[in-house]
Amino acid sequence: MISKSEIKSAVGASKYMTAEAAVEYYAGESSPSAWGGKGAEYAGVSGVVKEADLTNILLGKVREVSEGENGQKEEKIVQLGRTKIDQETGEKSIERRAGVDFTFAPPKSVSIEAEVWGKQDVRDAHEKAVQSSMNYLEANVAQYRVKENGVETTVQSDNLTYATFQHATSRAGDPQTHTHVLIANLTYDANGKARSLSNEKLYDHRMTADAVYKNELASGLQKLGYELAYNDRGEFEIAGYGKEQLEEFSKRSEQIDAALRDRGSNKEQASHEARQIANLATRVEKEAGHIESADPHRERWQHEAKDIGMTQAERKQEMAFESAKSIVSNAIASLSEREQEFSKKDLVKETMLQSSGRVDGKDLLAEIERQKEKGELVQRTNDKSGQRFTTQAAIVGEQWADKQISAGVDAHLNVMSKKEFESALNAFEDRKSREIGNGTEFKLKDEQRNAAYNILTGGDQFNALQGSPGTGKTTMLEFVREAAESKGWTVKGMSNGAAQAETLEKESGIKSQTVAAFLSDYSKTNTEPQGIAKTLYINDEASMSGQKDFNSTIAATQHNGAKIVFAGDKDQHQSVSAGAAFERAISAGKMEVSYLSNITRQKTAEAKAPVQSIIAGNHAEAVRMTGREFSVERDAANKKWGQILETQNNKLTTSQTAQRKEELKQASRQDNFVAIQTLAKDYAALSAEERKQTAVITGTNIDRVAINNQIRNELKKNGSLGEGRAVDTLKAKELTTAQRTQASSYQRGDVLIQSSKRGQVSHLKVKQINANKNTITVEKDGKDVEIKAASAVNMQAYVEQQREFSIGDTIAFTQNAGALKNGTAGTVVKMNDLIMTVDIQGKQKEIDLRSYKHLDHGYVMTSHKSQGATVDRTFVHHNVDSGMHGQRESMVNNTRARLNTVTYTQNVEKASAQAQKEISKTVATKGQKISTARAPQEPQQKRIEGDRSMVQRNEFSDVFKFEQTKYSDYKQQPKNEKSIEKTVEKTAEKVREKAPEKTKEREIDNGMSM
Repeated sequence: MISKSEIKSAVGASKYMTAEAAVEYYAGESSPSAWGGKGAEYAGVSGVVKEADLTNILLGKVREVSEGENGQKEEKIVQLGRTKIDQETGEKSIERRAGVDFTFAPPKSVSIEAEVWGKQDVRDAHEKAVQSSMNYLEANVAQYRVKENGVETTVQSDNLTYATFQHATSRAGDPQTHTHVLIANLTYDANGKARSLSNEKLYDHRMTADAVYKNELASGLQKLGYELAYNDRGEFEIAGYGKEQLEEFSKRSEQIDAALRDRGSNKEQASHEARQIANLATRVEKEAGHIESADPHRERWQHEAKDIGMTQAERKQEMAFESAKSIVSNAIASLSEREQEFSKKDLVKETMLQSSGRVDGKDLLAEIERQKEKGELVQRTNDKSGQRFTTQAAIVGEQWADKQISAGVDAHLNVMSKKEFESALNAFEDRKSREIGNGTEFKLKDEQRNAAYNILTGGDQFNALQGSPGTGKTTMLEFVREAAESKGWTVKGMSNGAAQAETLEKESGIKSQTVAAFLSDYSKTNTEPQGIAKTLYINDEASMSGQKDFNSTIAATQHNGAKIVFAGDKDQHQSVSAGAAFERAISAGKMEVSYLSNITRQKTAEAKAPVQSIIAGNHAEAVRMTGREFSVERDAANKKWGQILETQNNKLTTSQTAQRKEELKQASRQDNFVAIQTLAKDYAALSAEERKQTAVITGTNIDRVAINNQIRNELKKNGSLGEGRAVDTLKAKELTTAQRTQASSYQRGDVLIQSSKRGQVSHLKVKQINANKNTITVEKDGKDVEIKAASAVNMQAYVEQQREFSIGDTIAFTQNAGALKNGTAGTVVKMNDLIMTVDIQGKQKEIDLRSYKHLDHGYVMTSHKSQGATVDRTFVHHNVDSGMHGQRESMVNNTRARLNTVTYTQNVEKASAQAQKEISKTVATKGQKISTARAPQEPQQKRIEGDRSMVQRNEFSDVFKFEQTKYSDYKQQPKNEKSIEKTVEKTAEKVREKAPEKTKEREIDNGMSM
């Protein structure tokens, strides 16, 4: 791994590092230090690192070579940095950063092979990996700042200057292969002028550089015949070494771990600053004459190894061959599953992780460039981290959707005429009025009527409904269903989640399923494309569909001869998968869009106020209105450091700055726990009926688990829950399709669930993985079986974990299985070791705990899961230190409740700022003109109105010709994107006269909730 630390003193670092190197060098060892980077040549340094050279370069006293008036090269020494003048003494000093120390350290087993057993080829593999990582950094992060006309920009320079120092021991005297790379605050421009290095990208790319290092190291080790074993964090060790054996040679790590534990943390959770503080707190000065090379220590180490039964690892594995193209393509597929556009930094990182040493890094980087040159990767505008890409497949997918939507204009039947609509509306409103009783007259709001009118009387195959939360969408859809069914139409619904589909069906009466189930049914169909059918699909929460599912839904609609309404909200959460399909579709001017913006859910002034702020665009104010701050520990830490600053003339040392930063982080964690405790107490204090109408929402699964546990503690205290019983459960691993084909994505103990075509389900426990061969050994029917990782692509991967459940517990189902729906909650009414009986909306269901393990506590949901829910009150937990907070989250969180919303946070102002952030999915096609009006289209056929019995017999199948492009992974070749954009822009300028622009703003209404 690569750790980093700022070089605090140029003179001190130079003296320390070169003194260590000198001990090694004069003891007869090969030189453990060297200059590196293209910048070193400009600076005129090479070979062994000398103290004077390193000191000058870190101080910014560097060489420049330029061309003189006579054409001859002129050399001079320049001073980099800002000149600072002391206001009292007038003395001048140079203010600048010296540089940063990137320390590369391999897994402990590599150190043991290299240093204890003296395997020079293992040490060489480490050094080669270090060089590969530094080559990546030099090519991608070297830059400097320039200012022209008051505008500051960065310029890529492609050269670094650094000094490397090879060490072999830890301060505790253990074997520890590591290389210090001192990267100077120096780069050179194209004319050879020395510049200060702008280091933002250096830090931003550190984890990617770490992935390059690990891939190269894994490759080198596997070429030497070593087998690698991966742990539960995806890190590898050389196979053959036990955990206890490695710990015997990790005394320094144990010292740091102990210091972290004393501070209430651990190495998995601790921040970089926390580890640095623990490191410094336990650091002891090296003994005089301490030798960093391995030779003086090797005999002692080998005696210690013998005492614990440690032997050298075997070299027996043959290197498996894998093409760079397949790995890069897999990495692109993995990133493309989540986003339409991604950075080169993330692509390189994912590529290296997918490779796991099977292909050299230079070949992988070359393949990325090849795919870029070939046009499979399409470069976008650079951002602060560097190059960004989309793919031809993503571009084609978006263009395909545009084309199909355009083809659907005036290409289907209207459900009814205007006159029939008015009759159906009157009948619906009369029925609803009678149901309400008390002489109350029920009326749909104007915008509900308009939306229903567009859906029922329009002849387009594709329609959209942009509906804000709490605007009476399902009531309007209930009318659409009744009216359509009265004309002999079949209405079917779908939504992205099982719970949302269940709610749609319950509230509108539309028979509904998940989008995944709908598309699964479509994928299994072998029938020819249908002609016009009197079928209407309602795709609810369509804004949470990725581009691929959106396109597949279009294709299925075309195949079945149906028409469809995509209902969603562009301001709420988007899909986890790639694309902003719904937003693109409603903004491209190609589809009839109806708007529901009159929010009526909130019933009190307290609930309406934050919603009104959000409508006005002030998400931050909504958080301030609802926020309860818990900041005792932060306030105490700030007071302490304020006093220290006063006594030190408002200056802190470097170590004090790091300590202050870490103490504030720790204080924030403690305050967050108090916020969770308070939320849990408030929730437990509610009556059982009130709890049923209360949503507890948080941003991450980690916080969700913590709040669930705290609520259960409070419910136990007040007697609502009894003694619990431990139950084995399964938690899904969040893997992309491409990642499921890679052995390195799995760890020992994972469970793979395999379903046969006959519906039989097998649980396969992972026993071992072989990243080199890309195979997984699983236990199946009591036997160990080796399978190819690629065969796991159609399996679901899970991690086993235990959960305690008690009678009275609210539980959540996390996977669909018959009547059990993912996201649905229930209450435990009875349980034993084998069977749990759960009350689900008044019906009791027995669950066999041996076969169904997809259970969790159900008191808390993430913001994504809560979308679509309506409750009386909402308790929002906003942890400012974790989660992707933004406008979409604040919109969802603050619009669930009828009565009131409370936000529990450790920092209201920070939470407010985070709530104001715009976070949206990327799109592949750029430059699309946004318009709320529809572009004119030539109808494929004059619209057929009214009830035509021939439609049911598909006698219009030859008249209505849909373009039956079977949508699967965008296989057709894309048109030139630039020409497509021009076409869209041109057509969007011509607005259909019959489709007036719909730009109504949201507003709060005090009328009856629909």
